[in-house]
Amino acid sequence: MEAASNIEVEARSPPIHNLDEDLLLNIFMINANMDEDPSEYRKFFQDWGPRALTVTRNTSHVCSFWRQAMLSSPSLWGRLVDLDYLILLKKEWREEIMRRTGTSLLHVKNTHTTNWYIPTFLPFLAYVLDVHWARIEILDVSTYFEGDYKGDLWYPIARPSKALKAFRVALGALQQPIQSGETLFGNDAPRLREVQLIARFQANLYLSSSWLSQLCHLEVSGAPPTSRPTLLAWLEKLADMPFLRILRLYSAFNSVFEDRVSLPVIELPNLTKLQVKQDLYSAALFLNHIKIPAKCRMCITISGIFTTPKFPSRDHLIVDVLSKYSKRWFSANTEWTNLALNLKVMLWQSLSIVQFEENALEHDSTGSAVSKVFEASVNVGDDDVEILELLPYFSVFSQCNFSHITMLSIRLTFSLDMAPAAISHLQNIISHSVHALPEVEALATSMELISQLTKLPRDADMPTPFPKLKVLTLYDTFVIREWDDTGEHPNPGREVAELFFRQRQEDGCPIQVLDLTACEYSTSPDMSYLENVEGMKVKWLDSGGSRQEAICGSGRVAQGLGQNFSARKM
Repeated sequence: MEAASNIEVEARSPPIHNLDEDLLLNIFMINANMDEDPSEYRKFFQDWGPRALTVTRNTSHVCSFWRQAMLSSPSLWGRLVDLDYLILLKKEWREEIMRRTGTSLLHVKNTHTTNWYIPTFLPFLAYVLDVHWARIEILDVSTYFEGDYKGDLWYPIARPSKALKAFRVALGALQQPIQSGETLFGNDAPRLREVQLIARFQANLYLSSSWLSQLCHLEVSGAPPTSRPTLLAWLEKLADMPFLRILRLYSAFNSVFEDRVSLPVIELPNLTKLQVKQDLYSAALFLNHIKIPAKCRMCITISGIFTTPKFPSRDHLIVDVLSKYSKRWFSANTEWTNLALNLKVMLWQSLSIVQFEENALEHDSTGSAVSKVFEASVNVGDDDVEILELLPYFSVFSQCNFSHITMLSIRLTFSLDMAPAAISHLQNIISHSVHALPEVEALATSMELISQLTKLPRDADMPTPFPKLKVLTLYDTFVIREWDDTGEHPNPGREVAELFFRQRQEDGCPIQVLDLTACEYSTSPDMSYLENVEGMKVKWLDSGGSRQEAICGSGRVAQGLGQNFSARKM
């Protein structure tokens, strides 16, 4: 009877209580991943969401079986040295968490860069590095301290490490004076595979290190100008890094000013992601002297800030290099069907073209929510530079194959005092661009572009722009350049919109869906005129932020978007 009772009890128990202890610990390990922790920047401590450490601590209180299993697993707690959170706890709790790690390998993380304001933070960080350096497997620390800290954070990381696998560090002004011959990890870190050095690390700390050749992931960003290696030095070092898969170089080497430079061409056959941020000419030289796979994801941000007076040969090189990479990318990577084009002709003259990992029409403008698979961004100077300076870079994409692009986002930011010649050039560029994208079915843009589309020639030799376009998302409903001298616009965007929708119907390519939910305005104009575009569905947010939609011609569009309509406030 007793045995039967036990069976009945087990049958009534939740299945998770019957899991093997090793399987349970594997589940707990998955939850103990600090890389999944939300960013709590500018939030009060009491408003922080669940973190790997708090979830693990709470889970250890569920039942005695779970608690015993977790407390007997130092490796579980070793993955949870969450400096952001620990520094906000009482000293006793910090010591308890560290005690639970036993002698296991440690994952140490701090990305909340304002924590250095807390007086005990830097001493605690120094303690962890000094006492536990030999068992730190992953170090991910960002602290942009600019004060007068007397401790030494350099000494621990100058010691050898047999355990270290990933080193992601930005120490700001905490760098200590470097003694002759010193280097990171005493040039002895046999397990090291990932290094991210952000800001103020002297090149002599790493460039001559033997462990560079074993890395799979390298990032160097914001190196002091006085200690940046030459481009030649970087190419020679990269030639000896056969396992490299991810490479990010942000202002990592000296700008090149010579017209003729003798540089080797190197191959990076295993590279899957490349990010480069440098001045125009130097970046072009670097890209022209490396060979990477066609599937390698790229993010190229180049600027004209540090260039010497222009030479035609340099302009040709920059355009040729960007054209080569862009043409190859769009031919070899047709699985991504989205494209974002951004043109800014105000203050900084810039052009960028981007593809995102997720095939969707809308993305965070910073790209932070969705990772980029390709980006080419060109900044040519300040507001003294005409849009004509950007024209050569539009030709970069003139030979690209965009036949697979079905989702397009275009953002245009213009100066109100653009010269007529610049406007004419811009219209020619837009005309060429839209006709190079014949398969676009969904477009997100501003009324400014819609205005430009209505001005394109309409004849037998010039097909309808975006002939397959079905879904139009508008960022705004105004045509900014058509405001009068008083700052008023009697009919913002209405004439443009009515003409555009009428042209689409006449050409047999009517818009089927108009999405206004992304409009960036606080008060909407009267858009009841949309009722005339019979059959088109309109989506919008009402004054309460609720999504609404209606079919034009039903009367509901005029009711929802009439004169008294107030859209959400951004």
